[in-house]
Amino acid sequence: MNALSKPTTRYRAIFISDIHMGTRRAQVSYLLDFLRVTESDWLYIVGDLIDNWALEKAWFWDQ
Repeated sequence: MNALSKPTTRYRAIFISDIHMGTRRAQVSYLLDFLRVTESDWLYIVGDLIDNWALEKAWFWDQ
């Protein structure tokens, strides 16, 4: 997917929950792909954006 491509889908609101960044299972690239092709009036980030419990045991940050 081209980072410069225009968003193709528009929503009034997008809710993103429990991303758990900082863990190997986070799969943040899927989230970035989704955000690149969508637009919204409101973006709600709920739940755990960063997983502090997992980070105490092992830190993983791909980029």
